Amino acid sequence: MTDNANKAKDAKTSRAANEKSGMSTHLLIPVDFSDSSILAVRAGFHFASMLRLTPVILHVYPSAWFGEEAAMDYMGTFQEEPDPVITMEEEKDLHKIAERKLDKLRSQIKQAQLEGTVEDLKFSTLLLEGIAEDVILDYCRDNKPRLVVMTTRGIDKKEEDLIGSVTAEVLDNCRVPVFTVPDNFHGDGTDIKRLMMFCTLDCYDNMALESLMDTFGSPEVEIWLMPVSHKHPEEAKARLRSLRELLERAWPSVTFHEAEVENREVTSKIDKYIKDNGIQLVIAPNRKTSIFTRLFRPSVAHQCLFTLDIPMLALPVSR
Repeated sequence: MTDNANKAKDAKTSRAANEKSGMSTHLLIPVDFSDSSILAVRAGFHFASMLRLTPVILHVYPSAWFGEEAAMDYMGTFQEEPDPVITMEEEKDLHKIAERKLDKLRSQIKQAQLEGTVEDLKFSTLLLEGIAEDVILDYCRDNKPRLVVMTTRGIDKKEEDLIGSVTAEVLDNCRVPVFTVPDNFHGDGTDIKRLMMFCTLDCYDNMALESLMDTFGSPEVEIWLMPVSHKHPEEAKARLRSLRELLERAWPSVTFHEAEVENREVTSKIDKYIKDNGIQLVIAPNRKTSIFTRLFRPSVAHQCLFTLDIPMLALPVSR
C-alpha cells in the first residue's frame, strides 16, 4: 500500500473514531481576505492534518441593511471607487464581491498546496451574511468545531484594534478552543514544543490541561506553568508546586516547569520571560464571564491577545 493510501486510510479511521466518540470532525478558519488570511489557512491546515480534521473556511460579509457606511466600507475594501449610495439592489453586490474574493483565495490555497506550503487536504468554504463575530459564534454553537484558527494583528498594529476586534469578541465568548496567530508570525504551528500556560491556581487549570490533551492527544511537550494570581506569594508558590505534581502524575509524557516572576500581570516582564525561555505558544484558560467582568477585569486570554506577540491557544473552561 502506498504512503498516500496509508495516509488516507489513517485519516478515514481517525474521522470514524471521532464520529463514534461524538467529537467534531472539522476545524473552522474564519478569514477576512486580508494578507494574513493565507497565514490562518496555513496554520489551520497544519492542525487539521495533525488532528485528522476537515478544514472549513468561513467568510462573513455584511448586509447593506446594517447601514450604508458598513456596506460602503466593505465594498471599498475591494473596489477602488465604491458606489456612494448602497441600494437594495446593490446589496447583492456584497455577496458577489465576497464570492469573487473567496474564489481567489481558493486558487491561492490550491497553488500553495501544489507548492507544498499548505497541507494537501480537502476543504470546504462557506459564505454567510451578518456581523462577523456573531456569525462565527453562532456557527461554533451550532456545529461545535474541534478548533477555531484565527489571525490577529502583530504587536505593532494592535493599538488600532483594541476596540471592536472580531478575534477578541470570539475569544471572550467561544466555547471551543481558539488558536490565534499574529499576522507577523512566520510558520504554520509545526514543531511547537515549548509552551507556557497561565495558571489561575484553581480548578480551571486542570480543566484547561484536560482540554489541551483532549484536543491534541497528549503531545510530548514542555509546559512552563506561569501563575497569574492575586494570592499571597507563599500560598501561590505552594499551590503551583501542588499543581505541577498533580499534572505530572496525570500526564507523564509532558515535562512541566514552575515559572517564577515577581509581577503576576501580563506585562513586558512576561514577554521577556517568553523570549528568554524560547516559548513558542501561550496557553490561556478562558472562562465565560459577564460583559461587566470583561470590561473591567478582562480574562487572561483577552489580555494576552493585545499584549503578547506570540501564537496563543485559548481553552474554554467552566465548572
